[in-house]
Amino acid sequence: MTDNRSMSKSITEEVADGIYQIKVPLPNNPLGSLNAYLLTGGEKNLLIDTGFFHPACRKALWDGFQNIGAKLSDTDIFLTHLHADHSGLASELASRGAKIYCSALDGHIINLFAAQEYWDEMGALFCRHGMPDIGEDQEKGIHPGKLFGGKDRINFVTVTDGEILQAGKYKLQCVWTPGHSPGHMCLLENNRKLLFSGDHILGDITPVLSPERGLERPLRSYLKSLERIEALEIKEILPGHRGRVTEPYVRIEELKKHHELRLKEIRLILRHANRPMNAYEVAAKMSWRMPKDIWEKIPRQQRWFATGEAMAHLFYLEEEGSAEVSLEGESYKFSLKKTGGVLL
Repeated sequence: MTDNRSMSKSITEEVADGIYQIKVPLPNNPLGSLNAYLLTGGEKNLLIDTGFFHPACRKALWDGFQNIGAKLSDTDIFLTHLHADHSGLASELASRGAKIYCSALDGHIINLFAAQEYWDEMGALFCRHGMPDIGEDQEKGIHPGKLFGGKDRINFVTVTDGEILQAGKYKLQCVWTPGHSPGHMCLLENNRKLLFSGDHILGDITPVLSPERGLERPLRSYLKSLERIEALEIKEILPGHRGRVTEPYVRIEELKKHHELRLKEIRLILRHANRPMNAYEVAAKMSWRMPKDIWEKIPRQQRWFATGEAMAHLFYLEEEGSAEVSLEGESYKFSLKKTGGVLL
């Protein structure tokens, strides 16, 4: 028989004095779990990120609070960014009287998740870049933002770059890091030099970059945000997924290198194709942690993220002048730019 008490305790860890990590499961998601953080003490606790609007996420949070000995009624919430694995339970928690902090950009989009018009707009954008119409493979999955996002409108307390929040005995500086989302916010604790990075910097996986409202050039924004974090004094990064990052500057260089290699790979894909390609076609040729011959069989939401990643890099190549885009019918196609009859 499983000891539920031991199981619930295993998801909670004190990572610094008064700072607890709560591991929140993400059902049927390749990420596995979210790292939520609870900062305790003072007049108010602060919970950083929440997990999906899903019973398993709700239970993990409740169990974590019980293990720590904290009360939700004494807790405000900070959302690093809009994605449902970080924000999904915020509307439910807000109904209990908590303040919900978020950037204005991402807060606005979170409040659109319940509106079909938003998903129609995003679906139309991805279809113009080659994504099959949702009617062709509806059974292969709905976008998790729509499935697990909050259901009620939130009256956010918006935060801005450089703003200081008091969380227990800690003072946290908001650091705007657009790229993974338009209004992504990290939190910097200057005494211990800790960075709560959300999905901006992850230890053994790379954050998904994809166009969004207010984020037309995600890779360009992301690389600038990496440079901004690199200029700060940081000893350890507490990310939104997987393990802690104990060598922040090494990891930042690894992430920069990853995107350099992605750009090189996409240039080669376009060169070998010898024809204009849409982002969906490029994504199918890119290197992923799966065999290339199963592309059309993987869930739609994973192909959505992969296509968004291809779009982010293709937009970057267009912006730097090594690729060009044309509109063929209702689909955007990319090709390498020629200078003097030579492909760049």
